[in-house]
Amino acid sequence: PGSKLDPFTASLQMGIDILAIWLRYVLGIWTIDRKHD
Repeated sequence: PGSKLDPFTASLQMGIDILAIWLRYVLGIWTIDRKHD
């Protein structure tokens, strides 16, 4: 049990990691944009 969830969990974690980085990137740009304005 758990063999089928292994790849799914790995993909989910990878997706969350990428999403977190993308969110930080977007938020960082938004912050700079707002500060610049």
